[in-house]
Amino acid sequence: MRSVLILGANGQVARYAIDLFLKETDARLTLYLRNSRRLGNVDPNRARVVEGDVLDESRLKESHGWSGCCRRVAQERCRPGRQAGRVAGAGGSPQPGGEQHRVTPPASQPGPVVRRATSADLPRIGRLGALLIEEHHGFDSRRFLAVRDRTPADYASFIGTQLEDPDTAVLVAEDNGDVIGYSYAAVEGYDYMALRGPAGVLHDVIVDPEYRRRGVGRLLLDATLAYLKSRGAPRVVLSTAERNEPAQRLFASVGFRRTMIEMTCELGAPAPGAGAHGLPPASTERSTTTQE
Repeated sequence: MRSVLILGANGQVARYAIDLFLKETDARLTLYLRNSRRLGNVDPNRARVVEGDVLDESRLKESHGWSGCCRRVAQERCRPGRQAGRVAGAGGSPQPGGEQHRVTPPASQPGPVVRRATSADLPRIGRLGALLIEEHHGFDSRRFLAVRDRTPADYASFIGTQLEDPDTAVLVAEDNGDVIGYSYAAVEGYDYMALRGPAGVLHDVIVDPEYRRRGVGRLLLDATLAYLKSRGAPRVVLSTAERNEPAQRLFASVGFRRTMIEMTCELGAPAPGAGAHGLPPASTERSTTTQE
């Protein structure tokens, strides 16, 4: 019987792999992650759960006995100067799901840096998230949520649950100690509802209005795409509001193309001239089909 070690076992891609191994092989799995409580129930006959940091080589050896493999993983994850576009590993505590990413402007142009978010950033991220909701509500008040008093706290709480996910990156742009923007993206597996294969998904990117038109959004976007590329994502998908033309120009500037169009139909009060479900009224005339 084969043994398989799965790192970051709570991630979306890892969960897909676990399901595949359990259904199609007789392999015994070792599921390695930081917090086992997030994994749920595991069949002890097929898998065992080990808590630990992927950079802890001794813990990896102990968990599975793959000293050579574990050494290569640890060396690869710790290797200084690892580059992906404009993103490089930086000093400080490593973050789950990859090295800490930091983007800096050229030395002649001091300015914001992009780094991994920490729990200390959550209050500011919550306020930026509320701003994201408010701006979208302004685009279309029927389609998008309205901001409530609890929105900043609720948004911060949700983002806080994503910080430990090895397949997720929450990045912040920081200027003189102040968080002025953030992005939120994830590596995901097959999504048959969206008719796509594995991909990176960019969920959020927003910059404080006072710092817009200074290249901060592009710094965040570059860092996010580099992270997703480093995780093996073959492509990145996102959704943007129909009226958010500045964001669409930014995305197009790095190679995004239009692939899907979201359409919304209100099922309450119909628009003028529409039928009961917001659709054009049915014709009262009989139609005739003629074959020639």
